[in-house]
Amino acid sequence: MAGTAGRATTALQSASRGASYSMLLQVMFRVATFVLNILILRFTSAELLGVVNVRLTLLYSTVLFVGREAFRKACLSFGQGRPLVDWIPVVNLVWLSIPIGVISSMLLAFLWLNHMEQPDVASYALAVGAFATCAVLELSVEPLWILGQVHLYPRVKVAAEGIAIAVKCVSTAVLLVLVPQWGLLSFVIAQFAHTVALIAAYYGYFAWEAPRSGDHLPISSVWQVLPQKVGSSWPISTSMLQLIQSFLGQTVLKQLLTEGERFVMSFFSVLSFAQQGVYDAIINLGSLAARFLFQPIEENFYTFFAGLLRRGSPPTKESLDDRTQRHADEMMALQTLQLLLKLVVYIACVICTFSQAYSYLLLQLYGGTILTGNGGPMLLRTFSVYLLFLAVNGVTECFAAAVMDKVQVDVHTKWMLGFSVVFLLAAGFFTSALGSVGFILANSLNMLVRIIKSAVTIFWYVKERPEMHGRFSMANCLPRGPVVVAFALSLVVTLYSESAFCCDTTLWRKLLHVGVGALCLFACLGTAWLCEKPFLNDLKQLWQGKRRNH
Repeated sequence: MAGTAGRATTALQSASRGASYSMLLQVMFRVATFVLNILILRFTSAELLGVVNVRLTLLYSTVLFVGREAFRKACLSFGQGRPLVDWIPVVNLVWLSIPIGVISSMLLAFLWLNHMEQPDVASYALAVGAFATCAVLELSVEPLWILGQVHLYPRVKVAAEGIAIAVKCVSTAVLLVLVPQWGLLSFVIAQFAHTVALIAAYYGYFAWEAPRSGDHLPISSVWQVLPQKVGSSWPISTSMLQLIQSFLGQTVLKQLLTEGERFVMSFFSVLSFAQQGVYDAIINLGSLAARFLFQPIEENFYTFFAGLLRRGSPPTKESLDDRTQRHADEMMALQTLQLLLKLVVYIACVICTFSQAYSYLLLQLYGGTILTGNGGPMLLRTFSVYLLFLAVNGVTECFAAAVMDKVQVDVHTKWMLGFSVVFLLAAGFFTSALGSVGFILANSLNMLVRIIKSAVTIFWYVKERPEMHGRFSMANCLPRGPVVVAFALSLVVTLYSESAFCCDTTLWRKLLHVGVGALCLFACLGTAWLCEKPFLNDLKQLWQGKRRNH
């Protein structure tokens, strides 16, 4: 029992460290992308930006997501400490992501070249093939990614992806400045450089680490992550294969929902390529918090929840020690869920409050009139409200996905299909009336219905476990009253400051406006510090990996 308690604590420490490392990676990536987009906005056209950042990136991300997401969700439940012979069926199974990636890349490339509006950009067909190929090649790191996550190597992901991002950004910047006439080819070369760097970093690290890891890794050579025979057969984990089959349909639907606005833009041409470029630049800027904070929390705590909790209903027969440990694990997971929800709500409230008065100034500094003169400020303000829905959905959905069994996953997939229909209808309605802002409103509605569905799953999970009754409340996930008042007053003060001092004025008046915002932010944080000391103490324990039941 002590061993399982240690496992839970180790899993929590790993999730906390992994979230921290992932946040560092996202900071690196987004800072680099931020600088790169400033350069792109000055060295390329908005149309080319739309082709690369919307059309081609959507192709690349869809092939990757379809090829690996279901495998990650299923295989992260496989515990550490198992010998190589137990890992071989899992490794063989993960390599099936390659043929799935090949099939999806060929199908998507055909759609991209034959059923979408073709941009008037040289080498577009070559770029479609190149981005799809890069996505398939990157699936070859999946066995090592899963091995690293399960065996608590979160820094490998940070280092490998950080190196790949740096290579891509430097390659893009150099090519745009030195040979701007290459146009789209510069982005193709940079994408291949990213893929090569990522694969080399993962295989290079584990080639060095595997012989030195002792019993910490089940492999002694990096070549042992290649498909292997046992006797005369190629074993695969049938239980995980069934789970992957269930997750696969859900994965496709989740990608449609997550990237729904880009699919609508690409297939229905509701915005020009130049408008898509402006939209993408603003959304990338607005999603900094989602990439920095929300996504690492979701990814790493899904690993924590999946490794700690049993899928489906509690077992009918178990020993007293097993039942006691299961109760302790479930209580730790539920308390962690509540704490994470309150954390992301706080972050989203800060962003939503201060973005209303500072969106115009930020876009003015970021991209100049190309962004401020095309409805960009209103787009960014609306997106900041959407972040609240996005944050809550990420946490609730990762917990729900970690506790659903195969039957529940199949049912959830059907619900996701319904959500897709709701999103498409909402996107068509809102976009025809409000332009690009309509995409954000449709996404907000999409996130709201997904939150409700995840909340229902969590409700039934808790209801089946009497010992958890009364231990979770949505009210405990919200800021306290005085903090809400501080946010509301800050919103009023900063909006008045914007009208009085900003933004097409002198530098000193802009700095004064920034100073007013800094004072209001300090007041909000100070109020939270005075009113939320138990929450802050629990948060500190969580990030140190010391969260305990009480």
